[in-house]
Amino acid sequence: MLLFIIIILIIHLFLKKNIENFDKNNIRFIHIGKTGGTYIRSVLKLKQYHLKNNYKLNNEIYIIWLRNPIKRFVSAFYFSYSNINFNIYKYNNISLNNCSNPFWVNKKKINNNYYLFNYRYDKLINFFKTPNFLAESLTSNNKYIKSLAYELMNNNIEHIYKGIGWYLWNGDFVKKHYNKIFFVGSQENMDNDIKYLADKLNIKINNTDKIRENTNNYDKYLSKTAIQNIYNFYKDTDYKALKALLDYKFITKELYDSYFSYKINI
Repeated sequence: MLLFIIIILIIHLFLKKNIENFDKNNIRFIHIGKTGGTYIRSVLKLKQYHLKNNYKLNNEIYIIWLRNPIKRFVSAFYFSYSNINFNIYKYNNISLNNCSNPFWVNKKKINNNYYLFNYRYDKLINFFKTPNFLAESLTSNNKYIKSLAYELMNNNIEHIYKGIGWYLWNGDFVKKHYNKIFFVGSQENMDNDIKYLADKLNIKINNTDKIRENTNNYDKYLSKTAIQNIYNFYKDTDYKALKALLDYKFITKELYDSYFSYKINI
């Protein structure tokens, strides 16, 4: 174990020393949903992989952005909920200034569709209504409600299912391609990380304004049962990927440990 840690430290120091040797034209942003990726891509003008994990690899190198998986789950749920229930007749111009997903909502409006994503997904989101109910239902004594919860959690539309682990192949991406990871940032350290990265990429940051409508008015409460269920659901995906990032020294132990707790005001 000690030898493994020493080897990883040597690799990490080598990569850090030679980071400027990367061809910046080959940088790709792995845009994990609900981590602040829309803002990052807008500010840094990065080519991205979003809702895709079939990376070309070859000459590509990667920037990754993280977020507490429990908070990301809450945000992912409300991202779908708010857009499914968005009043398409309220605004003449639907954009990031008033909507968190103008692409899908405009598509719904133009095509005069009743459902945003599809009948089943929209129905499941509106059945649960809150992330707490969805998360608690994963261990519900009601077999029907429990089955609906697992159906929604495993639906590959949007961001609930497609989390950190999905994008990083449950950690295998890190283990196999650590030498292609240029930088790993986090929403929790957004200001410092994005300034550091912009400096490394020699990019001047001009846009510091909010670029996406948020949903802070929604109920973000999670019970202890809900929090435990969310962790259990993502433990072999998101948390395995985070452990790999920790082992390869891309994130700190402090950040990693913080991802096991949930506080609404953070």
